[in-house]
Amino acid sequence: MLMSSQTRVEEADVLIVGAGPAGLLAALALGKYGVKTAIVDRRKLGEVYGHADGIQPGTQEMWHSYGLREKLLQEGSPLIAFGTWITNPKSNRIERLNQGPDISTADARFPFEVIIPIERMEGILREAAEIYGVEVQYDLTPIDMDFRRESKDEYPLKVSLVRADSVELKKTIQAKYVIGCDGARSWVRTCIGLQLEVMEKEEEVVTWGVLDFTPKGNFPDTRIKNIISTPVCGMIGWIPRPRGTARIYIPLPPGHSAYTEERLLSTVQEIVSLAVKPYVLEITDCTWISTYTVVQAVATSYSVDNRVFIAGDACHTHSPKAGQGANASMRDTHNLAWKLAYVLRGWAKPSLLSTYDDEQRAFARELIALDYDIARAFQLGGNDSKYKRIWNDKNRFLSGIGVLHCSALTPTISPSPCAGKLIPGERVPPTGILRLSDWTPLNVQDLLESDCTFKLLLFIGDITLEDVQTRSETFVGLLKHRLVAHPGGEEMLKIHAILRNKKSAVHWTDVPEGLRDPLA
Repeated sequence: MLMSSQTRVEEADVLIVGAGPAGLLAALALGKYGVKTAIVDRRKLGEVYGHADGIQPGTQEMWHSYGLREKLLQEGSPLIAFGTWITNPKSNRIERLNQGPDISTADARFPFEVIIPIERMEGILREAAEIYGVEVQYDLTPIDMDFRRESKDEYPLKVSLVRADSVELKKTIQAKYVIGCDGARSWVRTCIGLQLEVMEKEEEVVTWGVLDFTPKGNFPDTRIKNIISTPVCGMIGWIPRPRGTARIYIPLPPGHSAYTEERLLSTVQEIVSLAVKPYVLEITDCTWISTYTVVQAVATSYSVDNRVFIAGDACHTHSPKAGQGANASMRDTHNLAWKLAYVLRGWAKPSLLSTYDDEQRAFARELIALDYDIARAFQLGGNDSKYKRIWNDKNRFLSGIGVLHCSALTPTISPSPCAGKLIPGERVPPTGILRLSDWTPLNVQDLLESDCTFKLLLFIGDITLEDVQTRSETFVGLLKHRLVAHPGGEEMLKIHAILRNKKSAVHWTDVPEGLRDPLA
């Protein structure tokens, strides 16, 4: 559709502004769910914005549900161990306090982080989205959004965009919904009048230096995650990266704003050299160096009229110390995408979209409160290893596997007496199962593909008992009868029966026909 020779008009169910991890995950999910989706980014293809590179275990489970974790492992590096170093006040030299697993929680299916360069994190998501026909339109900057809030039009949102290399060439995208995944200085957030609520005092804001480099010297723990507590600067955070490289985070002394890049690099080298004595550590081949000042803040709302949404850094900002940047952002759009798809299909009322704000804003507030404690531990340092204690105590939450969603979708958070270890609002814990038809070993999470369907797991017990078979057949028959009466009911629910039998004692045909998944 063309309005003029210079302005192209496109229509989409959902327009995503910003093609970082949050936007690309939304594009992948919506494309997979059959939603007509457009995604734009002001960058040119190949330009990198942001340097998040750690994928937590909970996010790996999410990627696994989209079929992407194998690709992640092929291109990323596992981060398994965590070391703590302290400065001996008598000798003024660092000593290793302990080593241990980075992920210490017992119910992690994937008990380690994966480090992957941001360009490949985005690349994997972008390539997966393209399979479903969603391609990023790069080099497009939004300049105006017309939100006809009272309109009954099918497309109440109209966003005008311009290419940086030709201000005369405009494009307009008309959409039913808009998701702003456009970073901490979000244009979308500004357009809809949402504010970030700062959750720390201005005088407590600390500026950090961060750099990627190749370490040389005799410091022994370059290939594991480290926290080095030192009176020189408080704490140094060390993250190993692919191909023998590393990233460090260092709180900077006053006056850093006047530093040139060369001065900043020499200052960091001086701090590191003093902090790691008696070891020698030389910073070589520095590929990226920067400073950042992060204010812990969360948006007052994540949407306006359940039509325009914000996600990722557009609605919450925090330090990278907790390793949550891209993880929290992708969690936002993973939560939102299926809800948009349900509403667009007519499977759910628009009120379902309100649960996105309820669930994800509560998560962000908890994360930011924890991030504040972690950042303060970094700043203050000391030999009590406070950071390590926080990391261990909150490992389930920080790893992404203990996040609790509270909304109208989970009216209770008390476990059922029938399943005391299953907490409503948490993810389904990993458990080994066997596919009865061919004895293929699986995990219960393998049944939970992100495919826009609900999954009903029936733990029906011993299938050889006649009353179990009868009750199962009756239940499934009644359930399917009710589903037929609901728009899309039969499509939106997959039923999996989990038996309590020895594999050699039963056959696939012993399972009631209504429960026989051809792949189960």
